[in-house]
Amino acid sequence: MEWSCISSKNMNKKELTTFIKRCVQVTLLLSCFFIAKADALDKLDSFEKKMSLDGLWYFKTLEDVSVERRLVHPDSVGTEGWDSLTVPGNWDTENKYANYRGAAIYRRSLTLPADWKGGLIRIRLEAVNETARVYVNGAYVGSHRGGYTPFEFNVSDLIHRDSVNTIAVVADNHDGRGAWWAWGGISRPISLIYHQAIRIKQLKVTAQPDLQTKHGQVLLQCQLENNDKNPKQLAISTLIYPEGKKEMALQERVDYSIQLAGMADTLEEMEVKLTKPIDLWHFDHSTLYVCEVSVYQGDTLLYRKEARFGFRKVEAKAGQIYLNGEPVRLTGFNRVHDHRAFGNTEPFHLIKRDLDDMKRMGCRMARMMHAPLASELLDYADEIGMLIIQEVPVWGREDPQAYKDNPIVRSWLKEMIDRDYNHPSVIAWSVANELVLDVKDWTKLRMSKEQYDYVSSMIRYVREELDATRLLTYVSLSAFRPTVTSDDDPAGLCDFICFNNYGDFVGAAKEIHKKWPDKAVFVSEFGKGQIGSDSDASLAESVLSQLKELGDLPYVAGASLWSYNDYRSAFPGTPPGGDRTWGVVDVWRHQKKAAGQIEQAFSPVKAIQVDWQAAGGELLIHITARKKGELPAYILKGYHLKYELLTKKGEVLQTDTLLLKDIYPGDSQQTVRFNYSDKKIHPYAVRLQLLNSGQQVVHEQHLYRQVPDQPGLRYTASSADTARFMFLPASGVEAYRIAIAGMDTIETIKTWVDIPIDRLAKGEKVSVQAKNHYGISKPLMITVAEKGLPLAPIIRALVPVNDALVVGFSVEDTRQQYVLQLRSPQHKDKIMKEVKTSLEGSVKMAIPASGDYEVRIKRVSAKGSESQWSPWEKISMQVTDKN
Repeated sequence: MEWSCISSKNMNKKELTTFIKRCVQVTLLLSCFFIAKADALDKLDSFEKKMSLDGLWYFKTLEDVSVERRLVHPDSVGTEGWDSLTVPGNWDTENKYANYRGAAIYRRSLTLPADWKGGLIRIRLEAVNETARVYVNGAYVGSHRGGYTPFEFNVSDLIHRDSVNTIAVVADNHDGRGAWWAWGGISRPISLIYHQAIRIKQLKVTAQPDLQTKHGQVLLQCQLENNDKNPKQLAISTLIYPEGKKEMALQERVDYSIQLAGMADTLEEMEVKLTKPIDLWHFDHSTLYVCEVSVYQGDTLLYRKEARFGFRKVEAKAGQIYLNGEPVRLTGFNRVHDHRAFGNTEPFHLIKRDLDDMKRMGCRMARMMHAPLASELLDYADEIGMLIIQEVPVWGREDPQAYKDNPIVRSWLKEMIDRDYNHPSVIAWSVANELVLDVKDWTKLRMSKEQYDYVSSMIRYVREELDATRLLTYVSLSAFRPTVTSDDDPAGLCDFICFNNYGDFVGAAKEIHKKWPDKAVFVSEFGKGQIGSDSDASLAESVLSQLKELGDLPYVAGASLWSYNDYRSAFPGTPPGGDRTWGVVDVWRHQKKAAGQIEQAFSPVKAIQVDWQAAGGELLIHITARKKGELPAYILKGYHLKYELLTKKGEVLQTDTLLLKDIYPGDSQQTVRFNYSDKKIHPYAVRLQLLNSGQQVVHEQHLYRQVPDQPGLRYTASSADTARFMFLPASGVEAYRIAIAGMDTIETIKTWVDIPIDRLAKGEKVSVQAKNHYGISKPLMITVAEKGLPLAPIIRALVPVNDALVVGFSVEDTRQQYVLQLRSPQHKDKIMKEVKTSLEGSVKMAIPASGDYEVRIKRVSAKGSESQWSPWEKISMQVTDKN
């Protein structure tokens, strides 16, 4: 990337001196103090160009909004003493601003590309939480409220074409919503977009499949915009083809002629009948198509826009949900857009990792979150096949936004639906979550007349003005209450009924069915209390048994667990450390025991068993289908079973994949035979993967032929009240068993354990064995260490982020101080960096350069007493330029 220096004529002397000093002192941050040049732009196509403004911006908190206008103007005040933060990003991921709630200013300078002459320029922000005000060269451009949907402004008349420009964005996260953290800042990309007078402002594709003939019809809504004073005689041409296969177009190119007045826009509706058969989009085979629309004036191509979509039919009727004509009963997770290292900016590697993991654990249908999701998440959901209910953030007891025809919420709905209309993964819109009156007695929870009218008006608005093609719902916390009638609750207005329940959700579903017997029911949140932060935390047996009972209710179309991941929160009842621990994985994405439970409960098959033939050379794999009426339940078409024979080190000795017969709920057991190519192979384990017709892993399990090796001891320490043992990771270990005379055996999936010291006799040894389903290893006998200072926090995660390292650590109590140290493994006697903090659960450490590092931590109480140091944890870092 190339950069051009800020001209000194745009700086006062003090600013220029400060600028030079900072450039010399902080070479890793040079990109923050230079101006993006023409080369730093992303070409959307030859008709529209995008200049990304992502990267480092100057940053300053704004406690006094009365000085906002002065601080955003480049001629009024410089940026001496301002910090520099990355966009997209959240200021709360920085130590200094980790708990800041309020307004803050982002500012940066730039020059436009030399060829951006004569056209129009818009600034587009994908999301700013929660309120944003935008300025260009000190002039106020506009504002936006919402936090999760995109907005843009035409800045053609404010921006300088031939000199330096200053862009400023004021973000304010005062108005947090729900139990999730109100991450502050410019959380999704920001860019300048350049185009000529004619453009396609929006392209909506409605794909209608004929399930009998396997052909499709496409209805297009194309919003054309003419920013020229003169009228235009235009031609619109359409082409539809499978993604990546333009040569396989489904129809001949179709042309339409229109007359577009000057300084006007028009909505053109076009119908395209396809001449070739189509493939349906499904959660098991997510076929995608592209609609290409081109605009001509005579023979000159003025603009072209593409939209990706899929052919699928979703219906809610007769108490069931149908996908492409098949009744389906599906399971999934809610997922909170949250990570302690990334905030809610959601880099794609995190999205991919989470959705792949959720898919493997049985997620097919979910609401995901109480707010519009990132575009990249929906793109990936389209590709791998997930059914998603999207929702606007109107949540909880007496939410002030819940009133009839609220213009703010109408704008949120419109922005969300306009952006996401073409995603086949989005099957429904939800207009609210858990709206009830603020009463103490939960048995008497009900909606107010104002809340009822809000839901009714928003459902009508979406259905009549925004999207008549998708299902509509809201998430109820009161519809199942015995005192609530169908006249008190708008559930009857929904296409299907969603409800949340953390107790008897089976009974709640039955109560709803009594009142609205013709409606399908989806349990949008279920559980029982928080799962807990510990890796050994599990789901209550009552939750698992109720999941099975839901299978006996044919009108229950599915259930979605709250939640996939733990998340940062300031909500009452949040444990020390600041994470709400409802997830089957923690904030750092480490699996808990609950993940294995839910994977089994959500698996598309009842069981996969392996019979190792005694003579060797053959595997018999028995696949048991789910019974009719179970949850989940759907037809498994085109599935494959893949096996990998593994060594103790995880190396693949042999692999093969076989196509399975289609599996219907209620089918008899299916047996698959795999033959070794070499009967002398003696595998340690077999990894079995169930692949859907799209070749995605939808179920995985390891089966072992040997017990694990004897565990190794990594570290032991003891305080006045607790002994800690840490084990070396070993292959094939599903759990560790710790046996102590006179007490119950402890079993853990962690590689460490804490034991109360009063349970250990002096000089007594502790027996530790590694366990898998095949058996138990030889014991390791450990002698308890001498008593010392209180034990250190556990380092839970080390996450590289640009030129910094985010350290996650355990928190047992508030009002503690923490000291972290960094060193190089090559120079163990030298501490490179030390950070002291009162932050809970997560802290960021700047890293001087790429390389290998080690980190340790200790705790200091309010009275000054210290804990022991934790053992050193290793991390390999690759420092990158933030831009």
